[in-house]
Amino acid sequence: MLFTPVFARVVYAETLSVRMLDYVAAQESIGTHPVRILTRTILPNVTAPIVVQFSLTVAAAMVLESGLSFLGLGVVPPAPSWGLMIRGARGTMDQAPLMLLWPCLALSVTIIAFNSLCDALRDALDPKAHANVLNAGRSGPANPASSSPAAVSSSKDGRIVLSVRDLSLRVAGLPDAPDLVRGISLDIAAGETVALVGESGSGKTMTGLALLGLLPQGVDRTSGTLLFTRRDGTVVDLLSLDESAMQALRGDEISMVFQDPGGSLDPVYRVGRQIAEGIRAHRDVSSSKARAEAIDLLRAVGLPDPEEKAKAYPHELSGGQKQRALIASAIANGPRLLIADEPTTALDVTIQAQIIELFADLKRRDPDMGMIFVTHNLALVSQIADRICVMYAGEIVESGPVDQVFAAPKHPYTAALIASVPEGENERLHAIPGHVPALGNISPGCRFAERCGLAQPGCGEHPELRESGQDRQSRCFHWKKVA
Repeated sequence: MLFTPVFARVVYAETLSVRMLDYVAAQESIGTHPVRILTRTILPNVTAPIVVQFSLTVAAAMVLESGLSFLGLGVVPPAPSWGLMIRGARGTMDQAPLMLLWPCLALSVTIIAFNSLCDALRDALDPKAHANVLNAGRSGPANPASSSPAAVSSSKDGRIVLSVRDLSLRVAGLPDAPDLVRGISLDIAAGETVALVGESGSGKTMTGLALLGLLPQGVDRTSGTLLFTRRDGTVVDLLSLDESAMQALRGDEISMVFQDPGGSLDPVYRVGRQIAEGIRAHRDVSSSKARAEAIDLLRAVGLPDPEEKAKAYPHELSGGQKQRALIASAIANGPRLLIADEPTTALDVTIQAQIIELFADLKRRDPDMGMIFVTHNLALVSQIADRICVMYAGEIVESGPVDQVFAAPKHPYTAALIASVPEGENERLHAIPGHVPALGNISPGCRFAERCGLAQPGCGEHPELRESGQDRQSRCFHWKKVA
C-alpha cells in the first residue's frame, strides 16, 4: 500500500508518453482492440521502467523493514531479521565486531544482487538493449530491385482519386477561435503528385491527418467533404464514414508515411513483423506469406539484405533505412492514394536524394497512384511534384503547376519562399519578416498582410482564392503586381 502510488504514477506517465506515438495510432487505425493495444503494444514499451521501479521498491522495503526492526518497531524475536541482528550486535561491537559485519554485509549484498537481477531482466525484456544481431557482412540478393511485390498494384481507371472541398478544422470548445485549417479545396488525379508547401504551423500535416481521419483529440471538422474514389469505382465521403469503415481504407487504399520513422515503428517488434501485420489486417493471407511479402517490399524499397533487415528491430536500422521500411509498410497493399508527411525532414542531404528517388521509382511502378507530398523544402518539390499548393496559416494561398509557380509566383508569400531558398547567384539570402501568426492573433483579413510588402488598406478584407491564369489560383488582391 505504501509504494502503490509510486507504481501508479510511473505506469501512468509512461503510458501517456507511449500512447501519443505514431505506432500506437497505427494500431488504432487498423481497428485493434484497446485491450490488445495495452497488452501487446503499450505494456512491452513500459515494462523496463516498471522493472526498475520494482527493484528500487524491493530494496527500499528491505531497508525499511531492517530499520524498523532495528528500532524495535518491526518483527519481534524469534522471527529472523537483519535489523534485529544489527540491533543485537551493536552492544557487543567492541568485543565481537563480526557479529555486526555479517548482517550488514548480507543486507547490502542481497539488495545489490536483487537490483542486478532486475537490471538483467529489464535488458532481456527490452530489445533496444540487445546487441546488434545483424551481420553486416552477409550478402543480399545481387539485384535488390529486380522483383516487385505483388502488393504494389495499379489501377487504370484514370479518374480523380480524391476531391477535397471546403475542408475546415477548428479547436474543439473554442467556437470563436479562427479555423486551424480553412476552406481547403483541391483535387488529386490518378498518377498525380500534389505538394503541400509552407512554413511550420501552416496546417499541412493537419490536412493530411484529416484525410485519414486521424485528427488529434481536441480538433474538430467544421465543414467540408472528402470524396474518395475506391478501387471498385465507388465514391465515398471520407468524413461521413464511421471508424470501422475508415479502418478498412487506412493502410489499404489510403496510406501515410509519417515524418518521424523512429516514432512510427514500434521499438519492441521486428520490422518485418510490423509490415506483415499491415498486410494481414487487410488481406486474408497466412503469416508466412505476409512475411515473404514484407521481405519483397523491403527489397523493393532498396534495403540491402532484406531478409536480415526484416528480423531487425527499428533501433538497429539507420534513419534512412527506417524511413524506407516505413515506406514499404505504407505501400504494402498498393494504395490508390499515398500521403507523405515530410518524409525527409530528419535525414541528411544524401539520404534525402535517395528517398526522393525512391518515391519517383514508386510512381514509375504504379503510374496511377495519387500522392500528396507534404514538405517545406521547395527543392524537393521541384523534383517530385506535378502541382503545388502553397499553404499559409491554414489556407491555400496559391496553387498551380510546379514549373509555372516557380517561374512566376502570383502570391507574395510564394515569392518570399522562393527568394529565401539559398540557391542561385544571389549574394544575400532574403528572409521573410515576422512569423506565422498564432491561433489567437490571426487577422480577419488577409492572413499574410502583416508580413507582406505589398499590403494595402484593402487587405483588411479576406481575399478569396481566385483564378490567376490557366490552372493557376491565388489568394491575393494584388497578384498581378507579384507576377
